[in-house]
Amino acid sequence: MLTLGQKIKSARKELGLTQAELVGDRITRNQLSLIENGINNPSIPTLEFLAERLGRPVSYFLSDDDFLKHECISLITKCEHFNERGDYHPTVNNLENFLSSIEPEEFTYGDLLGKIYALLGEAYNKIGDKRAEEYLLKSIDYLDYKEHTIYLCKAYKNLGNVSTVEKTDDSDRMAEEYYSKANEVLSNITLDNIVLKLNVTYNLAQTQAKLNKYENLVPLIHEILQYSQKYKIYHNFGEFKMLLANAHAQYANYKDAVACILKAIEYFTFTSQDTSRNMCYTNLGVYYRLAKDYQNSLKYLDLSISYFKATDNHKPLTNAKAEKIKTLFFAANNSDQIKELIGEIFGSINEKQINKADLLTILAIINLENGEIDDSLNLFTNAEELFADKHDSEFIPYINLGLSKIYKHIGEWERAYQYLTKVNDSKFEIKRKINFE
Repeated sequence: MLTLGQKIKSARKELGLTQAELVGDRITRNQLSLIENGINNPSIPTLEFLAERLGRPVSYFLSDDDFLKHECISLITKCEHFNERGDYHPTVNNLENFLSSIEPEEFTYGDLLGKIYALLGEAYNKIGDKRAEEYLLKSIDYLDYKEHTIYLCKAYKNLGNVSTVEKTDDSDRMAEEYYSKANEVLSNITLDNIVLKLNVTYNLAQTQAKLNKYENLVPLIHEILQYSQKYKIYHNFGEFKMLLANAHAQYANYKDAVACILKAIEYFTFTSQDTSRNMCYTNLGVYYRLAKDYQNSLKYLDLSISYFKATDNHKPLTNAKAEKIKTLFFAANNSDQIKELIGEIFGSINEKQINKADLLTILAIINLENGEIDDSLNLFTNAEELFADKHDSEFIPYINLGLSKIYKHIGEWERAYQYLTKVNDSKFEIKRKINFE
């Protein structure tokens, strides 16, 4: 049986063509010589070119097995383009049809099968089909760790995305595990894969922030931003700076948090991402408040409120207004004005949002200072239930302080002492006194 190279040589001689005449300006004569002598194999586009020049179908030059391989490679290339442009249904249709035409257990090209599963899993993930996880896990079994780093990285990244959608108790931990593997696989960073690396690292950093793993997040972001600088690719730069600011704030490094947010604002201004820039204004208002700079806090919160009001963007508008109310509270502004502002937005805040618990706490303190003890106790209790096991709000110590004062007032000394102990254990300081004795 003739080899692929021998078939090309035989067909060329039948037509009386020299090697130079056959290749034209597509490949060199030396490259054709290597192919004809079986030293190199032609790429699919090159084989298609040679077949056309020789007046033969591609299938003539390939065995049944080779032809199936050729068909598979062509299909993978086509589906890569579909996925790149966000056209996922043709990928699903083409690849499912191909898989139904073969016996995967007998298919000898495992790496190609791994790529098919990876592309199919990505497509199913993007269209919200639960079969995504099945195919992505299959792809990992078939792909070689060293030779297919891009495919493996994308497979792990998509598995992380699947986990984040599941919303189970374990989903964030699983997402972190998959994103970490994707990050580990793509260890050799080049100009060709830096954008993928930035995306994977951003997903990993977001997940670690959800899990409060800020000690891992800071060095992770600093390392990837060095590569961003090296290759002059600033993809996700503003988002990275926002995450870094949040991490600094967790350790009460508000000066560094402000500096990071200002860098993010600079980036979003340059890239004309107005919504993201104004989100940063809201965050900046929060960090200035935490640093007790209430004047700058109100300044930036008002900027974001004006923008989101003008663009009719309700959710971030409500959030910015809630942050302004908190700043007014700490700045010891008029209690009636604060209650009025809370009344404007309270119905728009979801029960699960930490803002609702914060605003309930503010109302409870105002009522307590006005001597409305029963109403205050009820509000503090509701806020405490909403916070549950959360420990990341500057208002949690005020709930404990307020309840301590109430229980002291009504003579329940043991409970008063328990809540006072919690105040002392908090990482947030008491910046505003509760005027009730």
